[in-house]
Amino acid sequence: GGAARLAFVAGAWAASAAWFVLLGFGASGAARFLRRPAAWRAIDASVVLVMGAVALQLLLGPLDAP
Repeated sequence: GGAARLAFVAGAWAASAAWFVLLGFGASGAARFLRRPAAWRAIDASVVLVMGAVALQLLLGPLDAP
């Protein structure tokens, strides 16, 4: 009932607040790492690997339409 709904709203609010606070602190901490070109090359390489894996999966076994 009402108490469960209130608990859900309070939990969602607390999780959202914690997420954005941690995101802000994480961004300031990651800024030092992301200033280096090598970090961006590593990020780009991981994106290439993930996209290549998805492309291979689609080529070898296309998704079935429901």
